[in-house]
Amino acid sequence: MVPAIAYARVSTESQAEDELPITAQLEEIRKFASARGMEIVEEFVDAGVTGRTEDRPEFSRLRKIISSGQAYFSAVVVWRSNRFARSARIAQGFRFLLEQKSIRLYSVTEPEMNGSVGVLMNGILDAFNEFYSAQLGEDTFRGMIASAKAGYALGGVTPYGLRRVPVILESGGVKKKYEPDPSQAAIVRRIYREYAEGSGLYTIARGLNRDGIRTKTGKDWEQTSIHHILFKNRPYYQGRMIFNRTKTLIKKRVSNKPEDEWIIVDDAHEAIIDPELAERVDRRRRDVPRPNFQKGSDGEHNLLNGLIFCGLCGARFAGNKAVSGKRENGVYRWYYGCTARKRSSKADKSDLCSNAYIRQEVVEDAVMEEIRKSFRDPNAIQEIVHEAQKELTQGHEDKGALAAQLRSDLAEQKKRRDNLLDAVEQGALPLADVAERLAKAKDRIHVLELKLRDLDEPSEASPLAIDAEKISEVVCKMLDDPARKREVYLAFVERVDVFPERITVKLRVPGKG
Repeated sequence: MVPAIAYARVSTESQAEDELPITAQLEEIRKFASARGMEIVEEFVDAGVTGRTEDRPEFSRLRKIISSGQAYFSAVVVWRSNRFARSARIAQGFRFLLEQKSIRLYSVTEPEMNGSVGVLMNGILDAFNEFYSAQLGEDTFRGMIASAKAGYALGGVTPYGLRRVPVILESGGVKKKYEPDPSQAAIVRRIYREYAEGSGLYTIARGLNRDGIRTKTGKDWEQTSIHHILFKNRPYYQGRMIFNRTKTLIKKRVSNKPEDEWIIVDDAHEAIIDPELAERVDRRRRDVPRPNFQKGSDGEHNLLNGLIFCGLCGARFAGNKAVSGKRENGVYRWYYGCTARKRSSKADKSDLCSNAYIRQEVVEDAVMEEIRKSFRDPNAIQEIVHEAQKELTQGHEDKGALAAQLRSDLAEQKKRRDNLLDAVEQGALPLADVAERLAKAKDRIHVLELKLRDLDEPSEASPLAIDAEKISEVVCKMLDDPARKREVYLAFVERVDVFPERITVKLRVPGKG
């Protein structure tokens, strides 16, 4: 069966009239999933939280799992799409994340729209509208803290320059401690000295590779590995040991904990570098300007991140900012650049992509113009509606038969509820014995009534109610609102390819791009 997760939410503990209780949402999601060959492997629930914010514990946890690339499920199932977001910005961002990670989104109460047209329509309709996989046991964790404070090496990768040596305990057991590895420790000191004397990370890596020196895993040195030795692993080279610095997330992914939770043990083993050399390195680092890259989209810049690619090598383009003029009073200019060029830390850069950086406004204005041009065609919106309606009708060929089945199920549930109430009134059954069954019957009746209402009178934001006039009105509002540019790109653009001499835009509009 296909692994899937359930997400359920209500705005308040006393649900609004069109909201279903959490227990009922989850029950309907399980039935829906089972009927389609899916197995719900975990349930994410946010109770009493608005859908207009991302600041929801379980929704945030779900996003982190998906973003990590280590999701253990292939589908997300909700009772209704407004359960995961009532904000178009949040909804579009979440749908885009799912699309990037090849995870399907299913709604129990809404028709499914797939492909480019589905993404486009969902984007338009949206405009209407720290997870741990496992934690160490408490007793085990306390024991590990005691071992760490005694200076014993625990799990994890041994830092370059050190090795583990066994220590026999009085009890006869064996633990391990770190000590300098003579040959590697000399390389660590060389790296520190060269950096302190003015060499950059690239120059240091190139020198080590030229001299035939390899990393612990036998690979060439890169700027990242030099940086780790100089800064990330510094405490180990000063004779300290750190425990509880990271937390384990999904499938061995790790993330740093706050520094006040770290356990740092001084004089745990012999130091490799002295304090004076460490200070020289820090002094040099303070004197070297470091670029400040802007990750993702902040709502104003990098609006095409995730959609824009290099036309030469196929790698992603990503946004960053560069200062023009002196740093003290310079103006930041924003660019997109090929990640195979600007982010590689290989010491040998001969095989890197040669595509040039491009100003962000140049690309984004060109893409927006393509979108506007497509919708100046009076047939474009009608074609979108036609394609969407074609997908919707595939699963709803016999609306009358579905409505009749729902009414029959509703009548049956009401009859069961009434029979239980009659039995209680006549004294045949005590209320305490049937309270749970009555609650389930009430929830089931609510579900069926909502399904019938959506079928008979779909809301304006329902895919069943779409028409060209509504689509045109919403699209115009989206295109005219500068604050919605990111939403527009996510909804309308499939990909952008940047070549040295041209930009190509592939839109989700049928027949365009």
